[in-house]
Amino acid sequence: MPTTEGKIYLGSVLVASGACTMDEDAVAYLTAIEGDGAGVTWAQAVAVSDFVVAQKASGAWAALKRLYIPTWGVAAANARCLVSATSGTFTGSVTHGAGYINGDGSTGYFDVGSDPATLGCTTGSAWMGALWTNAAGNAQAGTYQNFSKSLILAHLTTTTPDVLRSELCGGTRRLSDPVTTDPNGIFSANRRSGVTRHRQLIASGLDVNVDHTQADAGTIPTNNFYWLARNNNGTADQFFNTTRHGAMWLGTGVADSIDETFCANLKTLWETITGLSLP
Repeated sequence: MPTTEGKIYLGSVLVASGACTMDEDAVAYLTAIEGDGAGVTWAQAVAVSDFVVAQKASGAWAALKRLYIPTWGVAAANARCLVSATSGTFTGSVTHGAGYINGDGSTGYFDVGSDPATLGCTTGSAWMGALWTNAAGNAQAGTYQNFSKSLILAHLTTTTPDVLRSELCGGTRRLSDPVTTDPNGIFSANRRSGVTRHRQLIASGLDVNVDHTQADAGTIPTNNFYWLARNNNGTADQFFNTTRHGAMWLGTGVADSIDETFCANLKTLWETITGLSLP
């Protein structure tokens, strides 16, 4: 972010005057999404920088391999990863709304462009999650090859009552506490050294839905990770969904305290950028 005579610019756009220090990785991301066509206010730029600084301090930044904040209303900017500066690919019909993206339930999905194995995930170290503002229908994302080779994040309405579910290798589907309505908030699934912990961020704070121990098993998927649909052995399958995604991430496993801090900070970031509120 260049500074001229006390004036601070984001790319070519003047966003503030006076002294300011911003994280260089945040600046690289902000400059890139501006080039992608996003309009970024000074308050939004500061929120992104503060978020990045906090993740570096907590240890989350090193574990994050892909993190998308698709709030900008522009496909190219929404496809840009905050951590790696790489871009994924939108396919089919995806709406780029004010504060989130959502598919059409039949064709739209997002391809991260990399698989969990290449990104460093293992059967004993994987972390994924999303900020959902309405997990409508059978919302599912991730990559599936077989029960011992899958990373899946899902909200299932095909069960009674509905459940939040994740599959992080090991060959077994794990269900969270039942949910009676479309879940709003941040659903995080974190696996490390045989322990899998699931959380949903709600108004009163972080609720631990499931905490279980299971031996590491299988191998990590080698298919690209998808959002808004499931990558079923190389093909986006029937789990296309219309769930509104305000953020989504994939990385390696972290300590519980890092997961908690990250989720709380992500909620703050999304609400600051969008002006909206999670319950």
